[in-house]
Amino acid sequence: MSSRIGNITSPKLIAPTSQTVSFAGISADIVFLASFTDYGAVVLGSCFISYRHSDLEWAISDNSLFPSTERNLYGRVYSRSGSVFVRAPRVNPPYGVVGDPTQSGVGSVSLSRPTSRRTLFPGLAPSSASVTPILETSGADIGTNWTTITGIVDVTVKSSTNSPGYRIYGSGLYGPTGYWVTKTLPVLRIGSNLVLQWSANDYELSECDYSLSIGGTVVATGTMADNTTASYQYACTAAGIFDATLTLSDANGIMEVLPLLTMTVYDAPLLTGSFQLPIVNGRYRVGRTVVARFTYDACNLWTVRHIFNGTEVVGVGSLTTPNEATTEISLNGLALGDHFLTLALSDVYGEQVPEAASVLFQVVENDQIISS
Repeated sequence: MSSRIGNITSPKLIAPTSQTVSFAGISADIVFLASFTDYGAVVLGSCFISYRHSDLEWAISDNSLFPSTERNLYGRVYSRSGSVFVRAPRVNPPYGVVGDPTQSGVGSVSLSRPTSRRTLFPGLAPSSASVTPILETSGADIGTNWTTITGIVDVTVKSSTNSPGYRIYGSGLYGPTGYWVTKTLPVLRIGSNLVLQWSANDYELSECDYSLSIGGTVVATGTMADNTTASYQYACTAAGIFDATLTLSDANGIMEVLPLLTMTVYDAPLLTGSFQLPIVNGRYRVGRTVVARFTYDACNLWTVRHIFNGTEVVGVGSLTTPNEATTEISLNGLALGDHFLTLALSDVYGEQVPEAASVLFQVVENDQIISS
């Protein structure tokens, strides 16, 4: 039996638990490798040596070389498995009776009690393998197998109320996470206003903090509740390419940075327009033709969108030579209710958002008072 350090190989069963061995005058129990290494064990050479603080204490192990009461599965979670062993205190009369394993927390793992070797009485070697009874008393080495069955796991496995817990967690989703609600960016110009919107949630806490930076400058900070959205209106005051960076963090110290949202602001004027007809909030008799008359800045293309009951109809017109102009279009067969028109203008940079103009009007019954 060697005590040299390094080149640790798979050890064999080396002695009954009742024997001791001394290293430089230090006496220690030799632990059955068929059982487990006590929590707090020291590994010397090719032997597992346990410095047992007290037979009155609980011990826990997952067969790792180094003490551990938790396992982080990181991003690979499904079908991961392992074992955790608990040693009940060796006292008589017994206390801390060990029952079936339980788990608490987020997600789920499948737990089972394997066949185990048990010390029936203090000072005796473990009995031969047998089926583990429902309850075990003091001095037992309790083994529990676990397998992950959900993609998000943060559970604590316990063998009794008094026993130490073993935490199993992972998936890369812990702490805050989120996404940009604003994904498709419109053509931006100096003077444009863009509403940036994002969503966030946190699997551990009920809220998280956010910090929004644009072009390296923090423009907004705050706190948002779990599974909610927040927004910020960005005023384009200079031309250039700007990266929007959103950082989410929580009270547990976990941080998530969303992918960059890159915005291009062109050094181009805002295109303007206006509706002369229909009259704003005007009421028109059903069955009548409604004329839409609008004036707009020099552009390459105009687009009128007619929205009614959530349905959008688009009318598009182009100008051979960009120029200021006034255009009329006729809207026929309009149904009763509220109607909404928007005017969008495009140039060499593309369609400008927001729209250059909009107007709301109503189509009413013949016997209603009308404005035109």
